[in-house]
This record gives sequence, C-alpha cells and structure tokens, in this order.
Amino acid sequence: MLNLSDNALNAASIESIVRTALSLGELFPGAEAQIERNLQHDNLSATDYRMLAILKDAIADGCVRRIGLI
Repeated sequence: MLNLSDNALNAASIESIVRTALSLGELFPGAEAQIERNLQHDNLSATDYRMLAILKDAIADGCVRRIGLI
C-alpha cells in the first residue's frame, strides 16, 4: 500500500496541475478546483507556493488561459 503524507500528495498534485496547465496553455475548472481545495487545507509547502506563483504569472502573461464552464 502506498503511504504518502498529505504534503507529498499536495506537492505532487500542485506540481502536476501546474505542469499540465503550462504544457497545454489551459487551466481547466477541475484543476482549478483542486488547487482551491489544497489552498483551503493550508498545508502547502514553499515549493507548492512557488509553483502556484509560476502558474499565476503564466495566466497574467497570457501563456495559460483559464477555461470556464459554459
């Protein structure tokens, strides 16, 4: 059985979401919701916050666009 701490799971999740958004140029609603859930638990590492800052900058620069539900 895989035994990872919540921080390890959050880090993998945040990094995966950011890498996917940067690769595709799009941030999907489900990924954005997962980020919000992770932020609500308030147990993100410094690396997580750096990844989120990179994503925020990419959105501001137009490299990643947020996809909304219609």
